[in-house]
Amino acid sequence: MATEVCSYRLSLQGKPVGNQVLSTSERGINIFLEAKMQLQGSLGNVTVNQQSKLHREKMTSYFFNEETIEGGNKRQFNVTFDYQKGLVRASRSSQDQTEMPLTQNFSDPLSMLYQLRQFKAEDAFWQIPMLGKAVSVERVGEKTLESSLGETDCFVYKLWPGGSFAYVSKAAPHHIMMLIQKVDGRSLEAQLIRVSHESNTRPRQNQNNNQRRRAKKHSRKHNPHRQN
Repeated sequence: MATEVCSYRLSLQGKPVGNQVLSTSERGINIFLEAKMQLQGSLGNVTVNQQSKLHREKMTSYFFNEETIEGGNKRQFNVTFDYQKGLVRASRSSQDQTEMPLTQNFSDPLSMLYQLRQFKAEDAFWQIPMLGKAVSVERVGEKTLESSLGETDCFVYKLWPGGSFAYVSKAAPHHIMMLIQKVDGRSLEAQLIRVSHESNTRPRQNQNNNQRRRAKKHSRKHNPHRQN
């Protein structure tokens, strides 16, 4: 299945401050998510890369990785949810690691955004278990947004703690058209400006080359006229 790529323009109080790209791909029963965000201007020069894997039906996270690059500093944060052993493993470095009991199914920041796209029209309130807290989500209204993609009718969701707002398209595949969150008391907006798809098909060249190499090797092995 093709990878869906959603590109967002970031603005702070109406001024451009960067961009974000969110990629989504399905592989069997699993969903793989990747987000790449670049900030600039008043928020500094920061790059944040995130990866997540979740179960498509259970909506439970398997892992979440985050890398933040700011100036010459790089920070890592990795979480693994081991449901077989009942453990959550978190690490920031080889010297900073911890384990804790896995007492329930958890989501991560990327899988939470994916879940917002799966809610049904009749859903009005629910909670998403996160590591260290639960995020409450409430549908607070509807709104038609104007964007480069045209007019889009959206459900409006409020998330707390934090007081963020998500505008999710009513029509399938229910893209997140806009996300608003508070940063230092100011509103950071992520607005969807483009949706594209990339093929997950791997090139067949290597496979064909391997077949030719195996055929050639097989031919040499069974050639009765080969001289030593």
